[in-house]
Amino acid sequence: MGGIYGRSKVAKLIQDGEYDEAVEWATSLIERAAGDAETHVERAQAYSALGRHAEAARDLERAVALDGGAGDLDLDALDDAYFSALLAVARRRALTAPAEGADLLGRYATVFKPPRGQHHADAEEWRKQLRGEVAPSVIVKERD
Repeated sequence: MGGIYGRSKVAKLIQDGEYDEAVEWATSLIERAAGDAETHVERAQAYSALGRHAEAARDLERAVALDGGAGDLDLDALDDAYFSALLAVARRRALTAPAEGADLLGRYATVFKPPRGQHHADAEEWRKQLRGEVAPSVIVKERD
């Protein structure tokens, strides 16, 4: 019951725009129950709202590992959130080190191994763009 209340508290804090407090609350829950995938997802949501995409990506990777295909998480939403966070990290890194930024996107296929994951082609396209192998696409979604 405490974990459910705690997750509800984190979700409420996120809803209210209290992202720093949501991170703190989720972190305390994770310290008590590190195996709770949903709390990692919620903390990732707060990290993303704060523009802390590297931390969000790490939490989402952990959530996928903890779920282990059990189906407790909405994998489509998790897939989108993870790709968005990872892309933000890769694009930022590519500003100073294009090859390193492109390489970061390789993590996508290790977390969402085919046939899982809807962004394999996107990840490969972005890797090429970040390396300068192809011109950037006309439509670019911005998260941050």
